[in-house]
Amino acid sequence: MPTPADGHHAEESDSPPGRHDDPEAHDSGAHDPDAMECRFCPLCTTVRLARATSPEVRDHLNSAGMSLALALQGLLDGMSEPTRGATPVEKIDLAED
Repeated sequence: MPTPADGHHAEESDSPPGRHDDPEAHDSGAHDPDAMECRFCPLCTTVRLARATSPEVRDHLNSAGMSLALALQGLLDGMSEPTRGATPVEKIDLAED
């Protein structure tokens, strides 16, 4: 039985499956994203929003996400290639002839 010293309380150990104190709740399929505990969970909120949207909206969001990812990839690829022969500063000769 867990003790308060290890971060768990005795009453939490008897919680039903699907609670957020059950680390395998999301993976086991016993998790209910509409449960009272899940109102503020970002994962459960995403699941609720995904269920409520139409397939057309999901396709559009998927397309927009892919476009954003490709744009970021292009930006990062452009930043990783240093320009050859260019120096970050310009040398100015101050000596007069």
